[in-house]
Amino acid sequence: MQMHPLVSGRMCAHTLLREKALFPHSMAKSDPIAAGIEALQQGDHELAIAAFSIALASELPDSLAARATSLRAQSHMLHGDLSAAMVDWREAWRLVLALEDPVGEKALKGLRGQIGQARAARNAQQAQQAQSKSRLKTDLKEQLAQLDNAEDKLNLLVETANAHIDCGQMQAGRTHAQSALEQADDPISPHPRIQVLARLCLLRVMPERAEELLETALQIADDADEPQLIAAVSRSAKSTGYEFKAIEF
Repeated sequence: MQMHPLVSGRMCAHTLLREKALFPHSMAKSDPIAAGIEALQQGDHELAIAAFSIALASELPDSLAARATSLRAQSHMLHGDLSAAMVDWREAWRLVLALEDPVGEKALKGLRGQIGQARAARNAQQAQQAQSKSRLKTDLKEQLAQLDNAEDKLNLLVETANAHIDCGQMQAGRTHAQSALEQADDPISPHPRIQVLARLCLLRVMPERAEELLETALQIADDADEPQLIAAVSRSAKSTGYEFKAIEF
């Protein structure tokens, strides 16, 4: 006999909560919203979705339903399912409008902006990946042969490395970035711009070396007095959550 989707969904959600073993099952059953919030705080978005789904499968006052729905929308967004996030957002928005809840409206407007930003970032990433796939169709040796300037060749190596990384080809990206860096770090004829950009490229595949790569890149960019390079290093540091060491005078 086939289960009703709602019953099946609730059973799957409860099973997930038990298997994850992050909360006592009694807590998930008695207060699934609290369980979902804790899962959300711990970064387990799949578990948070399951907990909020359990809550929403029961009879809730509209105020709690709006809260649980908005929290599930946030969980879907962080989990990468933007379509499901918008479905929940619209339902939460309907509820807060009916409740005439200005605080809820403000919070949901903020969440709507975050979903929009996530969608824009995803679209940009997909466009970048398509562009990178197109770039990789051209033979690298042929491209290098058409260039006379040494720095242009090194820049092409870095661009190719980033293209490989965009397409999930981490080892190829790392190899090209390291090749560019070794040549750019030549003590006789260094190339500061490539020294910085190659390190930022390597950071994408070697985040464990963030301190070494970013601190060195910042020092090179600063010594070269290149504001654009300094800004690029700053953006990379921000995206990885790295904080530069304090400067002592």
